[in-house]
Amino acid sequence: MNTHTLTPDLFHDLLTETISTLDICVKHELSLEELAKIVEGPEFKQAVTHLESIAAARARAKAPLLRESALRTLESIAVQEPTSPTHAETIRKAAGLLYRSAPTPEPVIEASNPTTNPNPNPKPTTDSIPTSPPGREASAPAHRNGAQPSENAGPPAQRNGHPAGTSG
Repeated sequence: MNTHTLTPDLFHDLLTETISTLDICVKHELSLEELAKIVEGPEFKQAVTHLESIAAARARAKAPLLRESALRTLESIAVQEPTSPTHAETIRKAAGLLYRSAPTPEPVIEASNPTTNPNPNPKPTTDSIPTSPPGREASAPAHRNGAQPSENAGPPAQRNGHPAGTSG
C-alpha cells in the first residue's frame, strides 16, 4: 500500500478552489480513499487549525488599517454637496456613522479635588414636600378628559345643591 502524506503542494492544491478533487487525485497520484484519509488525518486537521489561527491574527492586524480607510471614505462622503435626495440620505448616514465611530471623551476628574459621594438615599425634608395652597385641600382627581370638576357638574337636579327648577 502506498502511504501518502500531506505535502505543501498537496495542501495548496486542496485549498485552491479551481482544482477539482479528481484533478488533485490525478496530479498527486492518489486514490479517492487515500486523499480522504489524508484530509481526515491529524496532520491535515492541524494544518487547517494553523490556517484559521493565522487568518484570525491577520484580520486583527489589518483591522486598524481597514478602520482608518473606512473612516476616510466616510469623511469624503460626509463633506459632499448632495445632488439628489438619495445622495443627501447617503451623506446623512455617512455623517452619522462618523459621529458614532468617534471616541467618547473621558470625563476629566481633578486629582486635587476628589468628589465626595453624596448620600445615596437622601431623606425628604418638610420644605420639599408639596402642599396645597392655603385654604384648599389637595385637588380632586381630574376627569377623564383632564378637566377639573366644577360645582355645576352633575345631573341638573343636584346643581348648586338645589332641586331642579328652583333657585336658591
